Amino acid sequence: MISRRQVLVLAVALAGAVGSACGSDTDPSDPQASFTWTTGGRSYSATGTSMDGDGSFRSLNGITCNPFGGVTLTLSEPLAVGQVPAGQIYSLQYFEPNTQWDSNSQKTVTLTAVTPRIIGTFQFTGVQLNNASNVITVQGQFNMDYQSRKVCPG
Repeated sequence: MISRRQVLVLAVALAGAVGSACGSDTDPSDPQASFTWTTGGRSYSATGTSMDGDGSFRSLNGITCNPFGGVTLTLSEPLAVGQVPAGQIYSLQYFEPNTQWDSNSQKTVTLTAVTPRIIGTFQFTGVQLNNASNVITVQGQFNMDYQSRKVCPG
């Protein structure tokens, strides 16, 4: 069984892989991919998206390139339409330069489609790493296909 720490390292690595592509052309594999979120009164729209999975977990990533930041949702599979059970939400993370917030017990993910695209919404309370008193709320929506690899535009 993969540990929580391994999934978090994988999610951050995946987000970094998408972020390192900033400056590249947009991959036409999923031109309709979208991933948006709000936190602290600010709204974001991902300039890069990616989705990865191994049959046990599915990681959905929305990235902004300038400044670098984003949201990573890691859910255990199989996925089904409806509200994702809390035990199936492995982690929800929000990150920006030099800091990261991980979801606490207040988190929801609702899927409105799982094939041929994953479409849904999310909301979570994030606790900042190394500063548990800094808490934020993050909410948003996504619409991606399983091969989504939209990198940051140049």
